[in-house]
Amino acid sequence: MPRKSKGAEDLAGPKQLVGSIVHAIAILRYLSEADEPLSVTAIAKALQISPSSCYNIVRTLVSEGLLEFDSGRKTYSIGLGTVELASRALSRNDIFPFVRQRLERIANEHELTAILWRVSHGRRLVVVGVVESNADMQIAVKVGYRVPLLSGGVGRCIAAFSEMPKSEMRTEFDRVRNQRAVSFEDYVGELDAVRANGWAIDRGTFKSGVFSVASPIFDERGAISLCISGVMLAGEQSDAALDRIGMSFRDLADSVTRRSF
Repeated sequence: MPRKSKGAEDLAGPKQLVGSIVHAIAILRYLSEADEPLSVTAIAKALQISPSSCYNIVRTLVSEGLLEFDSGRKTYSIGLGTVELASRALSRNDIFPFVRQRLERIANEHELTAILWRVSHGRRLVVVGVVESNADMQIAVKVGYRVPLLSGGVGRCIAAFSEMPKSEMRTEFDRVRNQRAVSFEDYVGELDAVRANGWAIDRGTFKSGVFSVASPIFDERGAISLCISGVMLAGEQSDAALDRIGMSFRDLADSVTRRSF
């Protein structure tokens, strides 16, 4: 399969956006990433929404179960209703049953946690499937976990196989909270090897002490729609073993691409 992507898929929005809906979505996304519950004033200021409009929107979201309100502190946080919506969306993924058995084989052979990721329209990577190995110690990852677009090995696949302009790539790179410093120039310099191999390796940059290996799955337009990856504790795999994991993921990703599109 030609390993070239047109980039993460963008939604072609309506000609006229409904302002209140746009603001509601912005509030949900903002609170989903917030470290603590926030007041209406803080939300409105951060998102540049008028306080009165923000108040009406958050109260509506509370009534629908998408936000939770703390009457004592007068603050809002993400609600369980969003989890229900997300779980329904994730359950529609029909690729995971197809790849699960092969992911289990790779996970057990290399004592890693195998993950299926979806590229979301919100410029995020979302976990839609997880397979753990039989090893006594392993890294736990939850379905629904989200990270910035260029995070870890999966992010390197996005950067390498998309036609993302360098300025946009820099913006997305700066959104990632890497635990081990890496310069943007060094990051870009790694991408040629990713393109040549068909897989990417992150050696503890995104999460200190954690290695990840990833390979992309392409849709019918040649854009990356899904990625598969494995995460493991650093120091337990040699470079040759990491390459063998990469080849296994690349072969599986290619078979999924051919099956689906």
